[in-house]
Amino acid sequence: MQTPEEKLERPASLEYQSYDAELNQDKSLHVPIPWITYRYAYYAQAIIMSMLLMNVPVFLRQALTLDWVVLATSFIAIYSPVLFRPIFAWGADSHPKKIAIMLASGTVFVVLGSIGASVSALYGVDGTLGIICGLCLAVVGATFLNVAADSHIVRTVALSLSARVNSQKRIAAFVGIFTGQVLFTVLVGINLAEFTKWAVYFALAGILTGGIFAVIMLINRSWRWLPDVSNCPPTQQAQMKEPQKHVTRIPSLKVMIILLVISFLYNLPEGFVETTFENFIVDSYSANALIVYSFIIVFGGILGVFGFWLAGRSKPPSPERDFYWLLPLVIIYYILLSFILPFTVTIGITLGIQIIGSFIQVRFLQSWHRYSHPVKPGLTFQFYVVIFQLGKLCGIGFSGQIMLGVGYEGLFLMAAGILVIPLILVLIFSKITNKIVNKKSTPK
Repeated sequence: MQTPEEKLERPASLEYQSYDAELNQDKSLHVPIPWITYRYAYYAQAIIMSMLLMNVPVFLRQALTLDWVVLATSFIAIYSPVLFRPIFAWGADSHPKKIAIMLASGTVFVVLGSIGASVSALYGVDGTLGIICGLCLAVVGATFLNVAADSHIVRTVALSLSARVNSQKRIAAFVGIFTGQVLFTVLVGINLAEFTKWAVYFALAGILTGGIFAVIMLINRSWRWLPDVSNCPPTQQAQMKEPQKHVTRIPSLKVMIILLVISFLYNLPEGFVETTFENFIVDSYSANALIVYSFIIVFGGILGVFGFWLAGRSKPPSPERDFYWLLPLVIIYYILLSFILPFTVTIGITLGIQIIGSFIQVRFLQSWHRYSHPVKPGLTFQFYVVIFQLGKLCGIGFSGQIMLGVGYEGLFLMAAGILVIPLILVLIFSKITNKIVNKKSTPK
C-alpha cells in the first residue's frame, strides 16, 4: 500500500487516468450531470447576491437614510451568512444524501427571506429590522444553493468536464446578475426613496427564484432533482494529490501566515467601497447615473470573464509575482477616484479595473491552492477564503467611521494607502519562497 507521501509523488495525469478507469469499471458510480439544476442554482444565487452587493447599500442609505455606521453594521449582519460557507460545505460532504435537501431548503429560504423583506419594506423605517432579517435569510438561502451545487459538482463531475461546467456556472451567474439589475431598473429606477418600489423588487426576486424551482420540479416530477452522490468519491481527490512544485512539501507556517495577511489586507479596501460606491455614484453624480452604472457594470462582468480567461492563459513561475504590477494599478485606481472625476471617466476606469480584479482573483486562487497543506488541502483552502472574506467584512465595518470622518475622497485615499502594505508583503513573500526553491534545488 502506498503511503500519502508516495502518492504525492505520483504524476497528476496518472491519478486522473486512475480515477477515470475506476469510473469506467464501475458504472454505478457514474452520475449524469444535471445541467439545468446547476444553472438554476448559480442563476438564483447571483440574483440575490447582486441585489445584496449592488442595490441593498443604496436602499439602506437612500430609503432608510441610515447613517454610515449603522449602514455598515446592518450590511455586515445581512452579509455574514457567507462566512458560514465552509460549515455548510462540511455538512454537504458529511451527508451527501442531503445535498438535494440543501438545494430545496436554499430555495425556500430565498423565497421566505425576500418576501419577508418585501412585507417589512411596506412599513418603511419601522420595518428596518424585518428587512434586515429577511435579506439575511435570503442570503442564507443563496449560500445554500451555491454550496449544494458546488458540493455536487466536486463529487460527480469528471475532471475532463470541469472546465465546461465552470463556464456554465459563470454564464448562469452573469445572466442572474443581468436579471437582477433589470428588475432593479424597471421596478425601482430613480425612485430610490419609495419603499413600495423596493418592496416589489425584493418580492419579485424571491418569487422568480421560487417560480423557476417550481417549473423544474414539475418537469422532473420531484423536488429531488440532484442525482444521489452518496456512493461517489469526490472527483477532486486526484487533483488534490498533485505535487506542488517549487515549494516545500508542507508550506512553512511563515509562508502561510504572510499569504493570509496579504489576502486579508487586499480585500480590506474592497470592504471600504462595498456599501459606499453605489451611494458615491448617487451623491456625486445623480440617481440617473446609478441606472447607467447598473447596466454598464453588467458589461464589466463580461470584461471580468475576459480577465479570468487572460489569467488562465498566462502561467507565471509563481502566481503571486503578478501582484507586482497588478496591485499598483489598483492603487492608482483608488487615487483617481479620490479626485471625483467626471462620470464617464469614473465609469471607464471602473470597467478597466474589472479585468484587473478578475486577474487578481485567479492569482489568489492559484496561490491559495499552491500553498495549501497537501494532507488537508480543502480545509486549508477554505481557511484562506474565509480570511479573505473576513477582510471585506472588516472593511465594511470600518467604512462607516471613515465616511463620517473623511468622506469619499478620504475613503478612496485610505484604500490606496492600505494596498501598499500587501504590495510590500508580496516582495517579502517572494524572497522567502525563493529561498525555499533555492534550498530545494541545491544538491546535497
